Amino acid sequence: MISVPSSVYLGIYRLGFFVCVIAISWLAFGSPPSNIAATVSDKVLHGMAFLVLGYLLSGALPAHSFWKVVLPVLLAYGFFIELVQWRLSHRDFSLLDFAADAAGLLLYWVCHKPIWTISTFFLSEKTLR
Repeated sequence: MISVPSSVYLGIYRLGFFVCVIAISWLAFGSPPSNIAATVSDKVLHGMAFLVLGYLLSGALPAHSFWKVVLPVLLAYGFFIELVQWRLSHRDFSLLDFAADAAGLLLYWVCHKPIWTISTFFLSEKTLR
């Protein structure tokens, strides 16, 4: 039997967070896809992306407060995205996008207890056979 230490899961959260930041940055700074608006609202995508980022960063920094660390860091990242988009010729600065980012983070905070209950069930320290 192999025991999987919780530090492995911490590394998975950190890796997942950095992969998501890279993917979101690539999507935010590249040319906008023409067919995405027809299927899903851009604001919903912003909200869901920041809900996931909130989950991953909370998992990557479990000893840090959501309100003191996770929320300010991710809001700064969201505002940074909008500032960069303001300077790009093929993108626009949008306070509504930033508001959707904040809404996604607040939705994560409202739902964080059930999310972590489910995560803990699947990612608890287990013995593999």
